[in-house]
Amino acid sequence: MGEVFIGSDAVAAGALTEYELRRWYRPIFRDVYVPKRSEASLDDRILGAWLWSRRCAIIAGVAASALHGAQWIDADAPIELISKSARPQSGLVVRNETVGADEVTRVRGLPVT
Repeated sequence: MGEVFIGSDAVAAGALTEYELRRWYRPIFRDVYVPKRSEASLDDRILGAWLWSRRCAIIAGVAASALHGAQWIDADAPIELISKSARPQSGLVVRNETVGADEVTRVRGLPVT
């Protein structure tokens, strides 16, 4: 099992049972999990936020800065996404904005402003 994954996908694929998911993993966002034994890094949280968005959001703000190489970002900074507005949740800031194609690039395979 990867370090950051969508729980319902893992259960549906038969990689885990619901019991194993609850027992050995903890959610960092709705239906996005990491192993209980490890602390979720900023990179883990960024990937988790993008997975939570169903792989549709664009990473923005300080999270985008971190992916571009900024060293000064706090590990617990909220992850900013550009996507259709969603139910609010702790640790995420979702903005429903329009971004031009020339304002988005890919870093580590993720769409980033």
